[in-house]
Amino acid sequence: MNTQETLARVIDALRPYDVIKAADTSRAYNAESVAREMHARLCNLAADLEAQVRLEYAAGTGRLDATRAIVRMLDAVKKQDTRPALAYAWTDADGRQCACDGFRAFRLANPLPLEPRPENAGKPIDLSKIFPVCAIDAPEMALELPTVQELKAYIAVKRAEWAGKRADFGCQWDFGEGKPAVNAQFLLDALAVMGDDVKAFAYAKSGQMNSLAIIFFTSERGDALLLPVRKFNETGAALEAASAENEADRLQRRRAYNAQVVERMMNDYRENVKRNPDYAMTPEQFAVLAEHMEPNAA
Repeated sequence: MNTQETLARVIDALRPYDVIKAADTSRAYNAESVAREMHARLCNLAADLEAQVRLEYAAGTGRLDATRAIVRMLDAVKKQDTRPALAYAWTDADGRQCACDGFRAFRLANPLPLEPRPENAGKPIDLSKIFPVCAIDAPEMALELPTVQELKAYIAVKRAEWAGKRADFGCQWDFGEGKPAVNAQFLLDALAVMGDDVKAFAYAKSGQMNSLAIIFFTSERGDALLLPVRKFNETGAALEAASAENEADRLQRRRAYNAQVVERMMNDYRENVKRNPDYAMTPEQFAVLAEHMEPNAA
């Protein structure tokens, strides 16, 4: 927001007063209603300016991309999730800044300049119950990460190839045969947040690499996790074999089934949280949930 845009919003906030003053009727009633309207508009302006100041500070510390990634994730939670506990970052018992949207989670040693957590946001989840306590740096479970520029170019190409299709855009990054695939934009956000020295490892209860292993990231900035997605070649094999006229119908049925599974698991999760605010899904439960998430669910 530049100076001209800020001035325009201030003028807009003050305009109702000029309108009421010119009318000069029911002054007491109008003055009160105008005051409320002006206060609301100026509060919105103040909130936007505070957000801009935080981003400018992040830019000055070299963490603008990381801050934007987390802000983008939390804004999506605010729009889609009815649980305010995940809509704001929090500080855990070890002093780390934490953020989670149900698909990915971050624990950062040095906090980013994010919106303060309101008192009525509720009790945050305990991420220590989600991150595995075992060592995750086994060489055989290491994953080779793309660079930020490589991933940006890959997403841009895939988006261009998707142009003209009716379905929502979905882009995966496949780590290879027998290895997991992830939402490419989520992976790009993770790289931005974790920094240049980030390393990634797959985690599975069996200890063996597989396509539904959870991805964990470690760097000097902290650690993070990202849930895998079903690979396009796995979820789409049956559709490709079907005739073209039946493709949309089959895709709709599959999505409806997956949505039912996800809804049932999330309802169970919410009920468990009501009974026990410290309840958290295990990595295995997250893996089952990921199995039924659509590749372009975000």
